[in-house]
Amino acid sequence: MAGYYRNEEMVAAGADLCLAFIVPGDRPAEQLVRVATAAGIDVIEFTPLTPRRTEP
Repeated sequence: MAGYYRNEEMVAAGADLCLAFIVPGDRPAEQLVRVATAAGIDVIEFTPLTPRRTEP
């Protein structure tokens, strides 16, 4: 649970860009992408195969 709260605190602190390293099934990292995108923060997701950019 701490990962979820920490993610929300990081997004609330403000950022221009979020680098998310996603491992399949990593729910806190997936939640971070959703929260950052909803806050209008650009997100670049890194998966085991390739980086992917998510525009807000």
